[in-house]
Amino acid sequence: MIAQILLASVGALALPSNITPSKVGDKLPAVVLEGLAQTEATSYEEFTGRLVLLEFFAHW
Repeated sequence: MIAQILLASVGALALPSNITPSKVGDKLPAVVLEGLAQTEATSYEEFTGRLVLLEFFAHW
């Protein structure tokens, strides 16, 4: 049973072959940012030329 759990977790961590890492100078793919407090979505293009700080936070 432990072996099955380990094999399942390794399979879940595998990346699809069509995903490639970004490089310096690559363009950001088109994304729409949806905030919890905002009523409408925001595009990253609205932040062109501005400093953006992304904070990833998790409380365990």
